This record gives sequence, structure tokens and C-alpha cells, in this order.
Amino acid sequence: MAEEDWRALDIMILARTTRDIDYSRQRPAPFRRDIEGNLVRNTPRDGEEWLEYCDLYLHDLTDLPAHVSRSGGADPYVLHEVFDQWGRTHPPLAVRSVYRANGVNHLDSAVFEALDDFLNPKDREVRLRHDCSGTQSELMVAPRYLYERILELPAYKRSARYEILASWPFSRLRDASMAIDERRADRVARAEARSARYTLLAAENARETVGSLFFSWNQRHKSFAADDRRRTGDGFYRQNVCALSTSGHDAMAVRGYRSLGEDMLSEALASEFSEWERYSPAHLLLEPEDIMGFEKVYDSLDDLYKDADAQLAALREWGWRSEGSCNIFVGFPADIVKLQTALEQRGHYRGIPRPEVQLGQLVEVEELWGRYATRSGYESYAELEFVLDWPEDISHGQLAILRDRGYNREPAYSQLREEILQSGYLTESDLSVAGAVQYVKDRDEARDQGVTVLQAREQRRLEAQRRAEQEARRRQAAQTRLQREYPFYAVLSCGLQGAHTAIAACFNGGRMAASTTLELENGDDYRMYAVHELNRAGREGRAGLNIPLRETFRIQAQNSSPSLLLTLTVYERATGDTVFRRSAQQYGVLSVRNE
Repeated sequence: MAEEDWRALDIMILARTTRDIDYSRQRPAPFRRDIEGNLVRNTPRDGEEWLEYCDLYLHDLTDLPAHVSRSGGADPYVLHEVFDQWGRTHPPLAVRSVYRANGVNHLDSAVFEALDDFLNPKDREVRLRHDCSGTQSELMVAPRYLYERILELPAYKRSARYEILASWPFSRLRDASMAIDERRADRVARAEARSARYTLLAAENARETVGSLFFSWNQRHKSFAADDRRRTGDGFYRQNVCALSTSGHDAMAVRGYRSLGEDMLSEALASEFSEWERYSPAHLLLEPEDIMGFEKVYDSLDDLYKDADAQLAALREWGWRSEGSCNIFVGFPADIVKLQTALEQRGHYRGIPRPEVQLGQLVEVEELWGRYATRSGYESYAELEFVLDWPEDISHGQLAILRDRGYNREPAYSQLREEILQSGYLTESDLSVAGAVQYVKDRDEARDQGVTVLQAREQRRLEAQRRAEQEARRRQAAQTRLQREYPFYAVLSCGLQGAHTAIAACFNGGRMAASTTLELENGDDYRMYAVHELNRAGREGRAGLNIPLRETFRIQAQNSSPSLLLTLTVYERATGDTVFRRSAQQYGVLSVRNE
């Protein structure tokens, strides 16, 4: 096509300015005219930032009957009238062929990028979804030459009102397609280089890097497609990342790799999922609650292979796979290449097509150890290594204090220990992490007060002694007041063989017996407690219900349980002596008084 004819290949972007005729969705017109007459986006409800778009060429219209139902809205009728008038093979409908002949090899992707660039200014993000399923799309795209012919169709004139939002010049469309070619070629080159590196590392059985192997999306059964169109489902199950059972530094490396989330995917996979998102608001769900946790851990590579083999067979035969099955394996190159080879060869002996397997990003273990450390609450891998190598347990609180002073790694901590020994603060046998932390605190205090660290320690000891003596006097005074006001206390227990279960069990009759009550005269106070009020009489503990008693008191309780013993014990608080102890079976009454 001559350059002067390129205008016919511009892409027209059409916006719907009328309400959706599908009243079940009850959505307003996506676009409107503002006061200046400009076509602007209506504010979406509930923060919804999805826009559906449909291409009027719909896969060259050759698969129109499979995609569009005549029972749909007015837009499908437009497509059917085009289809009926021009047929399957009429040259104007071979849209992709026309564009390919003029250097646009990736029409769909280029059109999507054109829409995305146009609709997404820097201050907001609108997500696009391709949908020609039968309802009125919010945006339509079509070549200019096809759009000008569609304008004359009666069905289009009867359909929803669409207005030209913008046009995308063919030259920019071709540039976008060429850029896509370059990116895809770059992804292929990266994948080939990565595969060669995997093979080399596997041959050397190297464990300095960790990678991953992807085999098939863990997506939902096709019967959920309608739910996805209505945006009530995710379109994908959670992607299940698995690993082999490991320990030590190997375990830290693979768990650090797991924390990469979607960044573990190859460029080709990330692009593939981006393409998928145009048709369904799907999410990879690669971020677990435990960011470094695996959905499955296998004891051996053969166990993983057997599970993957069975799941891929189910995917071929039934179109879906178990929700919990592994589909991304994280491990070292030798294991990954071995599993990849087995999965790619499986079609030779079972008649099952080879699964699409792709290698993920390779990451050095030093970087992964760092990711593991920081996500485990440590400042760095060096700090984690310091904690693991030290013979004593170091709490996070102690580590925070050491970190603030720069002693959370070697050789700084060894220098601190030497300083402590030289000061005479502690001896070699007494020196511990807790002692070092306390030394740091005393040293800071000593510097503030202008004294030596030993003097600061002595001052702290004397202050702690003074506070302990003060607390002991307070407790003694409280105990004296308690003994004076409540010289006795009762323990009411319910259980078997002296073991208390729950006090309510001896008062709640249930269906087989009548409920009973607890009567308590305590000095001048009298109360009767039903089963749901028993904890108001005292505090229930492991021994039973503890009830403080004044000088004069009367207690009466009846057991309602057919299988548990109700026991009442009264103690003198000052001496701890038992002054009363009785037990009762079902409907037995326990009574004691002191006047």
C-alpha cells in the first residue's frame, strides 16, 4: 500500500455515550460530553477502573458465530450484519492480513498498547479488558476503512451511540508493532541464554544460584468463564510454588527466591500473563500470606515428578487440574534441568502433548540469603549469620540494642567482649549476650553521668534493691489489709479425683437435672448466684472458685451434676490452715458458717 493510502489503516477509537442496555449491570454511560463539548470519561462507580473494548474485526470475523450470540445486545447485530453482507472471505474483513502486508505483525497487541497509552495519563490508571462476548462494549476499535463502511449499516444506526474518541495513526501503530517484534526477539534471546546457563550450571551441579521451572498456568476450569466476565472471580487459582525439602543455607536460598513473587517469572511468562489480563481481570496470586512459604514441599524430585505428571495428564484429559497441584518448582539448576527434561519427554511414551515448560529467573544465593534475612526481621544476612553462628540464643530485643550500637556482627561484637573483660565488668565465665547488653546500657548511663561503668552498675544495683524493698513493703501492706478485711477465703471446686474442671458444671443441670444456686452471706452482704453469675462471687482459677470471706460468713451450695463432685474448702488466710472441707454428690448440699 502506498504511503498516501496509509490513512485508511488508521485505528479509530470509538466511545459509547449511552447507558448499557444490559440492565442487570446497571452501569451508566462510560463516556459523556463535558460543558466544553469534549468527550470525557464518566467517573466510575465504586472505584471500578476497568474498561471493556471490542475490535470490530473480531479475528477477521471468520470465527464470529463461535464468539457472538445473536441474543446479545445491539453491538453483536452490527457484527452479524457486516458478516452477512461481506461473508467470511471478503477482502475488507481480512483485517489482520491487510495489516501484516503493511508491516504490522502484531495488530492486537499494538492496538492494546495504543488504547493503554491514550487512556492512561500519569495521574490515573485504567485497566483494559478485551470483551466481544455479546454485551455493549464501552470502547470499540476498527480500521478507518472498515469503520467508514460500517457507518452506513442499518444495524449500526440502531445500535448504541458511539462517538469518535480518537484516531491512532497507522505510522504509530506500525512503530508499536515493530517495537513488539524487538521485545519478543529480546525475550527469545534472553530465554536461550538463560537455558544455556541452566544447562551449564546443572552439569557442574552448582549451588551458587537458585532458579525455577514453570509448567502450565494453574487456572480455573473453563466453566468459570462467565463468572470472570462478570468480574466475580479471579480467573486463576493461586499459583502453587513448591520445593524439595532442604535445610540450612539451601533452605534460606530457596525461601528467599520464593519471596520474589511474580519477579521469579521469565520475561516471556510475564508478557503472556499480561496478554491474558486483557481478556479477564485475572491475578496470578503468587503472594502467599507467608511470603517465603511453599504450598508443597516434596521429599524427593521423583515425588514431585509423579505429582506433576498426573496433574498435567488431568489437564489434557479434562481441561482442568487440582487446585492444590504444584505448577512452579523452585530449586537448584541440576534438579530443575532434570525435571524439565523428564516433563518434555513425557509425550513420547504416553501420547500426551509436551507441556509448556519455561525456566524462571536465576538469582545468586548471596542475594537470596539477604532477602531471606530481611524478611525474617534481620537488618542483613551478615546480622543473621552472626546470630546463627553465636553459641547462645540472641533474642530480637537484645539484637535491637546491639544493632543500635553497631555490635550486630563480627568483629565488632568480639571487640565489645574484649572491652567488657578489660573493664572488669564481667569475667570470662560470666560473660553472656545478656551481660553484654547490660554492659552497653550501663556504659551509656555512665557516660551521661560522668562516672565509670562499674560505678554506674553499682548505682543501678542499689536503685534496683531500693525498688525491690519498696515493692516488698507495698505487698506486705496490701496483704495485711486483705487479712484484716477478709481473714478467711473459700475455694469451691467441681471435678473428679481432686482435679477442678469448671465450677459451672456443678450448678448447670442441663437436660438431665435441675440447675442449682450458690448462697453467700459475707459480713452484712447477702447474695444468691445462679449458674451464669458464679464468677461474680469470686475469681475462678486452676484450683476452683476463690471467694474472699469476712470475719462472719455463711456459704450454702448444692451440686446438680450426676457425675462430678462439688467440694468446698475454707482456709484461714494468715496461717493457711484448713478450717472446713466437705464434698457432695448430685443434689448434696454443702453449708458452712462462722458467726
